[in-house]
Amino acid sequence: QWKDPSYWRSTKADFCLLYAGLATRSEPVARAIHEAGIPVVAIQDSAFGILSPSKHVFLTFQKDYFIGRNTRVPVFAFAYAVAKRFYSILFPHTKRIRSFLSWFDGIAVSNELAFENTCFWLRNNGLSRLANHTLLFPLCVRDSLAIAKESPPKKKQVLSVALDWTLPVKGGSLLIDTLSVFLSYRPDYSALIIGKGSDGIADKIREKAPSDGTRISSLSAMDSTKLVPYYAESEILFVPSGSESGPIVAYEALCCGCSLVVAPPLIQWNSLQ
Repeated sequence: QWKDPSYWRSTKADFCLLYAGLATRSEPVARAIHEAGIPVVAIQDSAFGILSPSKHVFLTFQKDYFIGRNTRVPVFAFAYAVAKRFYSILFPHTKRIRSFLSWFDGIAVSNELAFENTCFWLRNNGLSRLANHTLLFPLCVRDSLAIAKESPPKKKQVLSVALDWTLPVKGGSLLIDTLSVFLSYRPDYSALIIGKGSDGIADKIREKAPSDGTRISSLSAMDSTKLVPYYAESEILFVPSGSESGPIVAYEALCCGCSLVVAPPLIQWNSLQ
């Protein structure tokens, strides 16, 4: 029914926010909303926005390499990144993306870099109208996450948070390697990993560094408001992820007085710098 304009007319909606990224398979839905006469805005939940391979050669390669790196086989990661670049040249999907985005009245992005890249891509692909209606909506941090003045002193603890560590893009293997080395050099520090799959991450670190196992703990995923005590007591936040829309975890930790250590792709964000 989502592909039927009459369904959308029946909703009597004033406008629609379609959370679809660049999933061109959602084009029939976008078209139906447009044909129903409802203004529709695409939410681009991406750290980098829409990348132009010709302009962002290194960035796209770095991003693909990072995702491949989480297979824990560096040679395969390099091959994966090269293959992705050749595939994008041989089988460009620019026309499909342009067709998909043409049904939208606007695009919403979450950081300055994504805004710049998306507008560049749109103007270079015949969608200047949409570039003029691309809006920056920075992710906000709740007031409740601001650290209280009477909070206890920081522990020598490294914190790492993700909703789902089983996703390759979250950088689980990089976190395992980094924490294994860090804890071996800093016996005065402990580590806390929070999120789905954190137990598996902690177990792999213990396998690599058995003597440091007692200083590693893990907790399941939780609401951001429940993270405040962990942000408040931790001195450092490790963010190994290769792609985030915000990164909201880093913003939350900064509000609670944490120092940040982030993966190379995230350093490129103007908003985080």
